[in-house]
Amino acid sequence: MLLIDGARQIGKSYIIRLVGQQKFSNYIEINMEEDRLKDKIFENAKTTQDFYMALSIVAGEKMKDRENILVFIDEIQAYDHLLTLVKFLMAEKNSLI
Repeated sequence: MLLIDGARQIGKSYIIRLVGQQKFSNYIEINMEEDRLKDKIFENAKTTQDFYMALSIVAGEKMKDRENILVFIDEIQAYDHLLTLVKFLMAEKNSLI
């Protein structure tokens, strides 16, 4: 898990997208601001299981190969509850190792 914070419009998303597409066979990008304005798939994701379910709706088959996957969540601040959920996603990942 990597959280990048910085000034707007300086290329953060561009760099992540470029590296992600070059280095990972399964690159998934989700823009939470677009989701909030359209489908709201992640709006009710309150648990890690809810989050993974919503992610599988968006990513589909790409979720199968977890060995070489990058999930880039852009504009996560659009959903405050997902910022809180990040620590639970990390704790769950660490318990699986």
